[in-house]
Amino acid sequence: MGYAIDLKDGRVVPLPVGGEANSDLDVEYHVESRLLKAAWKGAAKDYSGTPADCRGFAYFEWTGRDFRTIKASPHSPACD
Repeated sequence: MGYAIDLKDGRVVPLPVGGEANSDLDVEYHVESRLLKAAWKGAAKDYSGTPADCRGFAYFEWTGRDFRTIKASPHSPACD
């Protein structure tokens, strides 16, 4: 599980991915950017025919209130 904290008003917002469905979650962000990149292991095990070691990924935009999904996939295109 992960959370983002708005340092201007102290509001806590859960990250749009995480938990058991997105195990071994890696996130990348930069303070001066609204983009959040996420990658995780284990998501592909729920999709038949997809190797379990393929990583899911997603890109999100911080809107100032919550995260908007830009692009997401349960596994890397390299695993197709």
